[in-house]
Amino acid sequence: DSGAKRPFILSQTQSWSILGQLQAGVRFLDIRLRRTGKSFAIHHGAVFQNMMFGDVMNQVVSFFVEAPREAIVMFVREEYTAEEGSDSFEKIWNSYVSTYSNVFYKMPNPLVSGAETPTLGDLRGKVFVMYEHGDCSGQGIRWGIPSKQNMWSLDPLDLKPKIKAITDQMTSARNGSGNWTVNFLSASAPPHEPFQIANIMNKLAYDSIGGAGTKQRLGIMPMDYPGEKLIYRIIRSNF
Repeated sequence: DSGAKRPFILSQTQSWSILGQLQAGVRFLDIRLRRTGKSFAIHHGAVFQNMMFGDVMNQVVSFFVEAPREAIVMFVREEYTAEEGSDSFEKIWNSYVSTYSNVFYKMPNPLVSGAETPTLGDLRGKVFVMYEHGDCSGQGIRWGIPSKQNMWSLDPLDLKPKIKAITDQMTSARNGSGNWTVNFLSASAPPHEPFQIANIMNKLAYDSIGGAGTKQRLGIMPMDYPGEKLIYRIIRSNF
């Protein structure tokens, strides 16, 4: 929930804007879209985040002006119930792709099953889409990563299963053969607020990664309330 910045009980998961996250080193955005007429509104469940998808993309464009050789992976999914009479997901999506055609990556042959993931060189200055609902095949690939590790809904009295899932996925990423690996640090365990869970899980990841100079494969690590020190450790793991 990269857009969930609005202060609201149990639904806020970010303290930085989209642009702020990108400037801090985040390169994976989790964007939740509710159909509202001919547009997408950014939601976390029923809570509107006072932001439209166009606002997200304008911040992405601003970032690429600053850093044209960077690349962004954007996971998009439909969120909450569409407003009555709204256009289809595909029709709304295609209108945004038309507006931001120079930003979205274009798959060379999206109809080929199992099309290869582009290289970083292919993606510089572009958004590569991973999608769960609708059809965004022209800009990326369907989300095919098992959701078992996500475990977003936790027993507030027992966080151990989530902790084990994170550490197991880190081991899997380190031993991986090149496939996509996603390790969700985020979770919800009311009455704890997301930032309280994030404090625990983000520190776990920070300690598990280890200090600068420890080169290792970590994959993508979506998190609530990302912090500069953890982001830096993830980036440093490439070197």
